[in-house]
Amino acid sequence: PSPARESIRSGETTMRSPRSLRLIACSLALACLPVLADDEKVAPDPRVTSALDSEDMKYTVQDNGEVSVTIQWNEDGRSQGVRIQSKSFSWKQNEFRDVYSIAFKTDDSRLIDHALANRLLDENNTSTLGFWGKQDDTVYNIVRVPAKATPSQLHEAISFAAEKADELEKEILGTDEY
Repeated sequence: PSPARESIRSGETTMRSPRSLRLIACSLALACLPVLADDEKVAPDPRVTSALDSEDMKYTVQDNGEVSVTIQWNEDGRSQGVRIQSKSFSWKQNEFRDVYSIAFKTDDSRLIDHALANRLLDENNTSTLGFWGKQDDTVYNIVRVPAKATPSQLHEAISFAAEKADELEKEILGTDEY
């Protein structure tokens, strides 16, 4: 062992080990990072806004950096909101993001009808593009796309999530809330 480590073991000095010095330095560096205030906005991923601009899609940017699009259908006057996550995630060498749309919210944050839950799971197994998910009291249609999706791929994901969520919203709620 090095003399510094031996001294530490014997209690002869207060010198810190190189490992503990690195830990202290990292802690201080993290403590000095700027913290976002509650009213500060996060910029959206420019790949998302660029793709939407290329498709001439109107959008708004949320404070958390997510991008919102509203799809409108002229035949029945319905509309559906869709969110595109700016924050992406990786699996091995690939980067993804979610495109999602709310279908409905439940009365109880934990429960949906068993028959409906089974039906949605079955649809997940046969869906062409997206899948159903539930978080807290909200049921979503989610399409996972590459973070580098082309403008047309992102447009298709948005359309798919909107159509599926709107169909279920109309069936379950009979409204056009989301």
